[in-house]
Amino acid sequence: MSIKFKLISLLGILFVAAIGNSIFTFQLEAHEEEKLAWVNHTHQVLQHSQLFLSSLKDAETGQRGYLLTGIPLYLQPYYTGRANAKVHFLKLKSLTQDNTKQQQRLTTINDQMRFKFEELAESIELTQLDGNAQRAIELVKNNEGKEYMDELRRILSEFNNTESILLEQRKGDFKASKARIATLIVVELVFFVSLAFFTVLFLQKNLFQPLNLLLASTRKSQDGKEIEIGDILQKDEMGYLLSSFFDMNKRILENTQELHHKAHHDKLTGLKNRAELLDDIQKAVEHSINFKTKSAIFFIDLNGFKLLNDKLGHDAGDMLLIEVAARL
Repeated sequence: MSIKFKLISLLGILFVAAIGNSIFTFQLEAHEEEKLAWVNHTHQVLQHSQLFLSSLKDAETGQRGYLLTGIPLYLQPYYTGRANAKVHFLKLKSLTQDNTKQQQRLTTINDQMRFKFEELAESIELTQLDGNAQRAIELVKNNEGKEYMDELRRILSEFNNTESILLEQRKGDFKASKARIATLIVVELVFFVSLAFFTVLFLQKNLFQPLNLLLASTRKSQDGKEIEIGDILQKDEMGYLLSSFFDMNKRILENTQELHHKAHHDKLTGLKNRAELLDDIQKAVEHSINFKTKSAIFFIDLNGFKLLNDKLGHDAGDMLLIEVAARL
């Protein structure tokens, strides 16, 4: 498997993991927001239920105050309460439209609210007519309005109990969702840490380690040392590059050694030439000085060598020189 394919595969895995993580995180957040929205939704239902009942009480309080005092100013809470009660009732209808049972209860509540408002309006109208205030008081005393309110409270209590149960269930769902999200985040963290560790190992094995080996080999090559190579190179582009580099280094070293030998040895006999001889003489002189010894140089001549060359040719002379060099 080529290193190019490995790198492309690794980058593909990282890319897919990053995109998948983004989508996964978005879905988790959306799921959590949905659960939280339902919790807030139920809180709103209960809040409007309380405000609805409070508005009914305000309307009734305004009616009682007007009946007792005859002062029109007391009708302001009555009208405000009626208006607010209708607003909160419509809001309850809208918020619970997905719950058939609650809608049925709201229908009954609406009937009772209509009866109550009719009773309140009738008593106010009687009070506004001269001489009928006592009839309005008697209308209140017959407890018909109280029965409407008691029925309203009863049905509204059932309505609130149902919403309270839903609230607890939705709170439980929200907490369970958060717990699942926390678990998934831990799993996701472990996955990405493992992926990062794998990535580091992959890069170390397929890129950094061969590069370090290549750098070390380059330094050895610059120092004129031979590079040793085993059969452990990977069968990919980096392995090919390193093996080629090793082969090139070996050829360069061999050529360098060959050139050095030719530069300091006689081509025919293989003996050291004049340049190498002078270097050896210098070393011998330094050795004699340092260790108080003596050195000697022998000059050897071959008698009749010219005559041999002239009679038998240079090939014969070369053979003689080679033999003499071998014996020396």
